[in-house]
Amino acid sequence: MATQDHICYSPRAGFYSPTARVDIKRYNPERFEYCWQGSGDFGNLRFARTEIRPGFDIWTTVCRFHEDIRFSMADGPAAFCFNFCLSGKSSARYGTSRELIEMSSGNQGIFYCPDPNGTGCMHMDVPHRQVGIVISPERLRSYFESDLNAIHPKLRRILEEKQNDLFCRFHTITPAMHAALEQLLDCPFSGMTRKLFFESRALELIAHQLRHLFGNPPKRVSSGFRLHSVDRKRAESARDLLVSRLENPPGLGQLAREAGMSHPKLNRCFREMYGMTVFQYLRNERLNRARQMLDDGLNVTETAYAVGYDSISHFSQAFKKQFGASPSRCMGIK
Repeated sequence: MATQDHICYSPRAGFYSPTARVDIKRYNPERFEYCWQGSGDFGNLRFARTEIRPGFDIWTTVCRFHEDIRFSMADGPAAFCFNFCLSGKSSARYGTSRELIEMSSGNQGIFYCPDPNGTGCMHMDVPHRQVGIVISPERLRSYFESDLNAIHPKLRRILEEKQNDLFCRFHTITPAMHAALEQLLDCPFSGMTRKLFFESRALELIAHQLRHLFGNPPKRVSSGFRLHSVDRKRAESARDLLVSRLENPPGLGQLAREAGMSHPKLNRCFREMYGMTVFQYLRNERLNRARQMLDDGLNVTETAYAVGYDSISHFSQAFKKQFGASPSRCMGIK
C-alpha cells in the first residue's frame, strides 16, 4: 500500500491535506499575496506566494514539524527556481528524474524543472525558513533580452529552447544574500509598495546567485580532487552528526573517524560540497540556528549557550559579523 502524503499542492487547488491531521486554511493579506497556514500535533506551517508578474512568484516558507512531513506537487509549469534555505532541511525528486535535490541550512541554489511535478520530504525538529523565487523561462529570458551570452551556457541553452532537462547548481548563502533575504522576510510595507520592494529584492537575489555561482566560481582546493559517491555520503553523515550536536560538537579528528576518512580529506569534501571547511560550516550552522532561536523569543545568553558558545561577547561579535546586526536587535523579529 502506498504511503499517503501529508501535504499536497497544485496551482489550481493550492495547499491541501488528504489526511485529517493537517488542517490548512488559506487567506489573502494582499490581493497579490496568498497564504496557507495550519497547525496541529504534527507542528505548524505557513506558506506564502507573492505574485510579482505573470510567470514571476516569490515563495516564503516558515514551518516547524515534529515528524518528517511528506509532500507532493502536481500540474505546475516548467520553471526556474532560485532557492535559499536559511534553516531546515528538505529533499525532493521531480518528474522522471531520479536525482534527489536536497536543501539544508545555509544553502542556496538554482534549478530548472522541465516537469516540476514531484514528491519530497520536509524533515522534523528543525525550523524551516526558506525563500524561493519561481520564474518562467519566458520571463527570465525577457530580463536578458539580447544579452543571453552573459549567462551560463546551460542556462542559455534552456532559454533558447535547445535543451530541456533538469539543471541544478548549489552553493552557500553569502552575507549579501542573507541581508537581502532578511529584508524581504521582514518587509514593513503594504500594498503596491510591498510588491515593488519584493520585486527589487528578488532581482537582487537572482543577480547575486548568477554572479556567485557562474560569474566568479569559487576556487577548488585541488583541481585534481574528485568527490566520489562514497565520500559524499560519508561527508553528509559527518554534517548530520555535526548539526545534531551544535552545542557540544565532536572535534575534527573524532568527526573524521566517525566518517571513516582522514580529517584533511573531510575538509576537502566539505569545501567541495559546501564551499567551506568543517569549522566554517559549524560556525555558519550555529549562527543560523541562533538567529532562529532569537526569532522565537529566546534571550541572547540562552541562545549563545544553546548553540555552543561559552563567551557571550564572542557570540555577539560572530553574530554581528554574519548578519550585520547585534543579537539583541534580532530578538523576537519574525
